[in-house]
Parts: sequence; C-alpha cells; structure tokens
Amino acid sequence: MSAFVDTFRQVNGVYVPHICDEQRKVWPVTAAAQPGPAYQFMCAAEKEILLAGNKGGGKTQALIMRMLSGVGRGWGQHYNTVLLRASLREMTDLVGLIDSIVRPIWGRAVSYNKLNHVYEWKTGEKLELNYFLDMSSLDLYYGKQFAVVAWEELGLQKSLEGYLAMFTTLRGPLPESVMPRHVLATTNPGGPSHNAIAHRFHLSGMPKGAGPAIVDPA
Repeated sequence: MSAFVDTFRQVNGVYVPHICDEQRKVWPVTAAAQPGPAYQFMCAAEKEILLAGNKGGGKTQALIMRMLSGVGRGWGQHYNTVLLRASLREMTDLVGLIDSIVRPIWGRAVSYNKLNHVYEWKTGEKLELNYFLDMSSLDLYYGKQFAVVAWEELGLQKSLEGYLAMFTTLRGPLPESVMPRHVLATTNPGGPSHNAIAHRFHLSGMPKGAGPAIVDPA
C-alpha cells in the first residue's frame, strides 16, 4: 500500500486524501504525504533531515506527520519529541493543525496540556511545542531527552548555534538501533540563517555539509 496521497475524493462534501493498495483499491486516510519531497522526507533514514521550499507547500504538515509516525511503535515514554519555533506566537494555528491529525486517529487516547503545550498519549509518547529564541533558550532543555528535535522555519533562527546545541538532547536509555533519533527541520528561502542552512545542507552549489536536504521545488 502506498504511503502517499494517490487522489483526493469528496466524502460528505469534504475532500479527503486517499491512498492506494497493491490491488489499486483506494482507501480514505486522515493524513498522508504528497508524492515527491514530502514523501521522501517521511521515508528518509538519516539523522538530520531538512525539507526546504516556498510557503504553502505543506512542509509543516509533513513535519508533524513525521513526528507522529513514532507513536504506537512500542517506544512508549521513551518517545519524547519537541517541535520548536522562533517564538510561541501563533501557537493556536499549530495546535489546530496537530488536532486535525491526532483527534480522528487517537481520539481520547491523547490529551493536550494547554499550560505546558504538551500532547501526551496514554501509551506514554509526548509531543512538546516550545520555542527557541537564542542560546539563552537552551536552559529550557537541559536535562531533557528527545527522540526527535524538530524545527519549524529554521531560517528564522538568528544562527544555527542553538540548532547544533540541541543535538545534545538526542539521548535516552533505548539504543538507536531500537529507537532512532532525528533532527528534522523545515525552512523557507531567506531569513537570518539562510546562508548558514545553504552551507550546512550543501544547497545551491555550496560545499557538502551535514545531511540531506529534500528541496520542494513548488
């Protein structure tokens, strides 16, 4: 069965994504990656993965789905993830987007703490929403352990110093052969860290850097 959108069909007047099985039968799903860069982003096995492209291409949805893909795999309380923005402003839209995916799938098996901005599943997994303004924000994460550190709009960071420092939080009692660790990021063209990102991910002819960049040409 494909793990990406094959087509959209109307269900009760609303367009719903459908995926296709080996017999070419289509099935409705709550969410799935679009074929192309978003699907490649979902499947990439590297520790450090960037999804780059213009605004409106669905990068945030792909980022959230990639983080949620670790829920229910048996890692339980060890699967702690954090999604970082440059600030906590406009958090409502992010919560709404996450709710549109998790509520139809898990229902009451997941709760959201509005005070701490944390989704927690009854099986123990957590998704934390937080911010990283500058290196002073690193104090918020000392002592924490994450399986996934995700950055939305990485280009808005003043530099990549904090991005690199957060690699130290990729730890936990389970070996990586059992539960892989990842640093995920999305970015738009421009922003204070545009050149640093282009260099690290060897974009636009820059020297080879740290990891693959899945660039959305849309």
